[in-house]
Amino acid sequence: MATVVLNPSSISSVAGWESGGSTASELDKDETSNQWVGNFGVTAKMTLELDNFDNTGVASIDQVQTTFVAYLGNARSGTITATTNIRNGNTGLYSEDITVTANGGNFATYNGTARTTTDGSTAWSDTVIDALRLEVLFATPAGKTYVQQAYVTVTFTESSGYGHAVSGLAAASINKINSLATANIGKVNSLD
Repeated sequence: MATVVLNPSSISSVAGWESGGSTASELDKDETSNQWVGNFGVTAKMTLELDNFDNTGVASIDQVQTTFVAYLGNARSGTITATTNIRNGNTGLYSEDITVTANGGNFATYNGTARTTTDGSTAWSDTVIDALRLEVLFATPAGKTYVQQAYVTVTFTESSGYGHAVSGLAAASINKINSLATANIGKVNSLD
């Protein structure tokens, strides 16, 4: 299986941020030079539109998982609840509460549950994933919320078959040429 990260492409709405909260790319995976800091004792919220998914060469979309990198700051201990929502436009697909700790004032990675369907039975599709939004609401903390990254990872199965179109057929749609299995392609044109 392969994966692709859908980083924030734009901001739909934000609230409760002391600093940050205006540039979506600051929350990209592996971005460590920026951080969003929530107001002291205030619920902080972000709703992010995500990159589109390129389904070229994709046989199936197997799962979608949220990730954010954060910690509870300006507090010696304690936790806050981060409610993550995977949305398709304005329609909620999944909601999950994740506990964020002070973690000694260091960023930690928090992964949501890997979701294999859009609603418990319907397979993920390119159309649904292209309209995904990630919403994270950090409950009123006893300090400040610090966030460094927020994104969604899509795990998928790549198409099998030949890497090039043969006789006008798409690469993923052929398993045999003249009764030869894909693994025996070297026999075509007497190469083996």
